[in-house]
Amino acid sequence: MYDISKNLKKLRQQRNWTQQQMADVLFVTRQAVSNWETGKNMPDLATLQIIAEKLDISTDEILYGKNQTYEKVKKDTNKIKKLLLFIGAVYISSVLMVLFTIIYDLNPDVIVTGLTHYMLIVRPVLAFAMGIFIYQNLKYNGRIKKSFPEKHKNSVHIFTNITLLVQIAMALAITADTVWFYFNGRDFLPDAVMDWCVFMMSGLGIYAFILFVAVGILHEATV
Repeated sequence: MYDISKNLKKLRQQRNWTQQQMADVLFVTRQAVSNWETGKNMPDLATLQIIAEKLDISTDEILYGKNQTYEKVKKDTNKIKKLLLFIGAVYISSVLMVLFTIIYDLNPDVIVTGLTHYMLIVRPVLAFAMGIFIYQNLKYNGRIKKSFPEKHKNSVHIFTNITLLVQIAMALAITADTVWFYFNGRDFLPDAVMDWCVFMMSGLGIYAFILFVAVGILHEATV
């Protein structure tokens, strides 16, 4: 809700100006400033822009009492930073998962105990992380598509949906294999399938990191 009268008075008082001093800066009469502050009369759009320019503020600060655009940019930027941090953690975890898989394939007899810990601890954590990743994908899918030019939106829509389906399939595969291993002491899925899952997980981490960085760059470029 607009409260221009209150906001104009607050802006004047912040500068320790009298109504006459503010009138001199804006090249209007003192009575005009008084009418604005009492609500008897309101400045039109052109006058609002002049006031904002003279006071070196945005029109949002006159209309809302704060810079709405700046607050929105700050809020969105913080969200993007949190997403990048989360995706970075998922990516690092997936890379470690890939490395462990490669090491185990090369030296299966050396790290049998490590494999047990890997299956019962690391995989559930990664499956949980993938679940959060899927949730974030669903939550921000629309925003991601809106950040791209119109001609690319269909391609991005198809790509993100395919990626989401792959993520869900991978999360289910990792969870099922971990549960089966817990109760039966052996893998449910062939090693080749799980290798494919972990490599795909790493690739999706890279894809998501690049995608959200691109969204962040596009977001900064449009504000």
